[in-house]
Amino acid sequence: MTARFLAFLLTIGSLSTTAAQAQELFDTSSAAGGASGEVPSSGEIMREYHAPDGRIARYPVSHLANNLIEHPSGEWGPQGYETVMLGGQSSVLRNRKGQTIDISPHQALSIWASPYGSYNAGCSLCVFSSGNMGSEGGGQAAISALDPRRGAYSIANGDNATVAFFIGQNNSLTRMVLRIKAFGPDGMTLEQPLSLAQMAALHHGMYLSTNVRAPDMPAIDENGRPTNWVYAGIISNWTATHINVYGWSVLGAGNARGGKYLQNGLVPETQLQGNAWTNLDTRTAYKTPVAYIGDPGKYFGENSYVVMDMDRVYGPEASSGASSYERDEFDMRFQNIHRDHAASFHGYTLSFECDSCTVSHPFTEDSYGYLVNGPNELPAAYIAQVYGDALEYRGYSTWIPGAGAADPAILGSHHIMTDFASQLQSGNTLHFGARSYHDVAGQKDWRGYDVRLGLRVDGKRVRDRFEGGTPMSDLAWNFGGKIGSICLIQPDGRTAGSCLNGDGSVDVPGALHAREAITKVIAASAYATAPQYGTSNHFQKLAEIAARAHSEGDRVWCHDCLNPGQGHASGTGRWIFMDSASVWRSDDGYPARD
Repeated sequence: MTARFLAFLLTIGSLSTTAAQAQELFDTSSAAGGASGEVPSSGEIMREYHAPDGRIARYPVSHLANNLIEHPSGEWGPQGYETVMLGGQSSVLRNRKGQTIDISPHQALSIWASPYGSYNAGCSLCVFSSGNMGSEGGGQAAISALDPRRGAYSIANGDNATVAFFIGQNNSLTRMVLRIKAFGPDGMTLEQPLSLAQMAALHHGMYLSTNVRAPDMPAIDENGRPTNWVYAGIISNWTATHINVYGWSVLGAGNARGGKYLQNGLVPETQLQGNAWTNLDTRTAYKTPVAYIGDPGKYFGENSYVVMDMDRVYGPEASSGASSYERDEFDMRFQNIHRDHAASFHGYTLSFECDSCTVSHPFTEDSYGYLVNGPNELPAAYIAQVYGDALEYRGYSTWIPGAGAADPAILGSHHIMTDFASQLQSGNTLHFGARSYHDVAGQKDWRGYDVRLGLRVDGKRVRDRFEGGTPMSDLAWNFGGKIGSICLIQPDGRTAGSCLNGDGSVDVPGALHAREAITKVIAASAYATAPQYGTSNHFQKLAEIAARAHSEGDRVWCHDCLNPGQGHASGTGRWIFMDSASVWRSDDGYPARD
């Protein structure tokens, strides 16, 4: 199919021109070549534009064939020697009068598809970045990727999925591995001449790396991973026996070693000493220098590079009013769901596996699944907006519900604010976190709620609440409507232990209450048999203790109590307890005395 016939198809019904108009035809075929390195070809789709004043411009908008030369003599330009181009290639047009115009076409691509089966039949757009052909594994989409000829097995283990967009990648992009005879500042001499097929696979601007290490760079990085400080270059030209590069250096070395690797004229540092080459990469089994042709230094799945220049909005020569940018908006709209649990939705999913891995920690500690790397000008790295009892984050340990609350209609109801879990080898799980409780009947505003921090053993987290498990003691704020208080709460969740009240007073089990300025709150170890064990005043005398209400088992420090046979002014003070006959006794069993 010729370019003229393609132009006819694109402009059918508008190609009849007058003789006068033909004199004003601007045609790329009349120009002295197109863009740098571009050769006109029958693999072009042409457009013919008819201006209102009768002038006509005919120029290529798409290049469907590989028609760029490998060694342009001019400036460095876009490579893409294996690329089909839709727009983006400017053309200088000329009419028969010698007048010229510069056309810069742009093209868009729309795809309408109806995927229907497995593998590549399951995607509307399949994109592969691999060294495999379409008939090989790396050239087939992993969509319901089970051989249908296996019958029931493929159905029972499959999902019959389809996708709009599929990306398939592997690390097989190196086109060939070539043995090297010698290095020079301009490239390398090969051990064996290249075949025609090998030379056809080379391109100007192609990556090239070697297995020659920089001897003055570390072999292991700070995370324990073997480094890739090897000599690399970019191909500038070649013959059957020699491949030229624009210059050698160590990939990614930057200013290391005083800027040594920023200098031109470097030569990979390896020599044949005896029967062995020096400075070869020990990650591989190669015993001689080799070159990996087309080898990337890093693999990306997707890499978007976006520039928003605000001078184009607020500058003296502004050309745009848009000052915001949205990245990958995903609008999901379910409709007509009329019963619970009728549908399922999974958003962005990272499915990570390590097949045939024989160690416990195969990846470095800097590995991650998701990273937000931004300056401090970025107000938030992550925003979760859910309501009611939905979860903002759910993990094996970390559990963060949304901004819900305990049900005000149910006394004793609770809401998990945050929870962290630790799974023990015994099979038990320790839960530590914060919860809010509705604990005052008839009080539905904040005064009817308390917040607790504490431990629970086992149990199940269901959205924003616990089911089952064994609660331990909690530290509670505003328990039972005592505004401003901090209390220790017993495991039953209803009984307060010691409380520090908002007015500074202290309540201790056993009816002790103190307001004196000298009041001291003793450590939790002093409440070993709580709630009956402890004191809030180390200066109480026996008469004062006896005057207050106590019950059996209460244990209090008596400031003026004496030991048996002890005289006054010879050191007083003893622990005393109330027995079943309401008699205060010291630990030796004798009745307390002062």
